[in-house]
Amino acid sequence: MLNEEKIRLMTRTAIYEKREGKEDMKVNQYSGSDYVRFNMLKTLIGVTISVFLCSCIYLICSSEDIFQLIFQIDVRALARLLLTAYFLSLVVYVIISLLYYQYKYSKAKKRLKLYNKNLNLIEEYEDMEESATENARR
Repeated sequence: MLNEEKIRLMTRTAIYEKREGKEDMKVNQYSGSDYVRFNMLKTLIGVTISVFLCSCIYLICSSEDIFQLIFQIDVRALARLLLTAYFLSLVVYVIISLLYYQYKYSKAKKRLKLYNKNLNLIEEYEDMEESATENARR
């Protein structure tokens, strides 16, 4: 006789394993703080590279105008302004990534907890079926 609840649980766990399970297992390899720090470091590197590339593209596209402005404005003040803008954008991205990766880690942990609970229930159903078949043999 088929146990419908066991089949539902097995289907749920199989769907979870196919969809979010792989990513959640990777997330589960880290502690919460390590996962967040690692991803924040990736964000810092990504923002730095993005700002550098965008600055290079802007400098190349408007090099003639920039060379004329260099002799007319205070370069130190401009450098301070650019560094301030860079650090402010870096802070904004770090805060956003901190909140996002903490949220992502907590969601993955909740899904894994439910997944493990479902696996334990499946195992209990199997144990009950085994004991029922052993009792029927006697």
